[in-house]
Amino acid sequence: MPSDQVTGPVIDPKSVPNRELKANIRAELAVDLMWPSSLTRVAMPLHDLGAVMDLRRLSNIAAAAASRNELSFSIISKEYIETGLNWIHAMQRLGLDNYIIIAGDQFTSALLDERGIHNILAEIDESQFDVSFVSATGFSAKGLAVSAFKFPVARFLVKAGYSVVLSDADAVWLHDPMPYLRDTSVAFQRIVYHPPAIAGIWGFAACGGFISFRSGTKTISFLERCIEEQRLLFCDQVAMNLALLEGDPSWHCEHADWMLPTDTSKYDRGSLEAAFAKCVKSPIKGELRRGGLQVLALPHDKFWRHGLFAAPLQDMVVCHPNSPKDDLEKMKLLDAMGLRFQPGAVDYL
Repeated sequence: MPSDQVTGPVIDPKSVPNRELKANIRAELAVDLMWPSSLTRVAMPLHDLGAVMDLRRLSNIAAAAASRNELSFSIISKEYIETGLNWIHAMQRLGLDNYIIIAGDQFTSALLDERGIHNILAEIDESQFDVSFVSATGFSAKGLAVSAFKFPVARFLVKAGYSVVLSDADAVWLHDPMPYLRDTSVAFQRIVYHPPAIAGIWGFAACGGFISFRSGTKTISFLERCIEEQRLLFCDQVAMNLALLEGDPSWHCEHADWMLPTDTSKYDRGSLEAAFAKCVKSPIKGELRRGGLQVLALPHDKFWRHGLFAAPLQDMVVCHPNSPKDDLEKMKLLDAMGLRFQPGAVDYL
């Protein structure tokens, strides 16, 4: 049983970021991440999930797929269909079937229906999308539309009594992650870069591509905060980090070399990378002072994201490499890493 328990002495956290600092961080992020006026309708799931998804069907497929009230979901569209199918094949290789797919278009939903994969259509009106649009974070209009379903679907499922894992389709599961996730309310993959203003305060940030939400009222409240944040800024990852920031987290870690950044006046990427590298094998636990939610920044060597920090593939639980926002290029990278799986693949790792 992997250990994510902190048994060593708790390091006193730095003072809570004050209201002015939080406001400055929000203002800095808003420069590039406000919803474009032409895409406000894309944010509909954040306001009314039932207007763009059949919630009765969602309830039914969740009940059919869940095991022990645990359920995972990924969002797949035709733009990333090969990456999405590879994620499904990786799950099948592990013998896991307690997952559902949020299908970003009719093509994807029909393809998954043919293969007997539990899925539900996310209704996205692409008729007026500007095909040349690229957000500051590199996403197309369709990409932003897909990401707007993440937290609303997670909230719906958690409110229905499930413990839920939200996984991007390029976050490939190599082992069952659940033993790492069951002892905390919210667990997430740990990163060092984005958003930089928050990474500069904590020494890391939360990745929006792999998050676990344990069933409970505090978790529901946190998801509602994530949704509120994303109604303002289109980046789901930034929304989650802002929700954490508003909760005033107290972080602690058992690694002897771990400490919070001492100079938060500027984002020093080199120093953050060096500090991050020392503690890649250690979880960082936290508690939100506002709300009491228990949170966990997962060990990076097990829940891997950054190529800068090497880890043996056979030791990874989830491999989520930084990759281009292009289906073919993602699959080229996964193929090169030995992470392209076919239907009926066996668990060899």
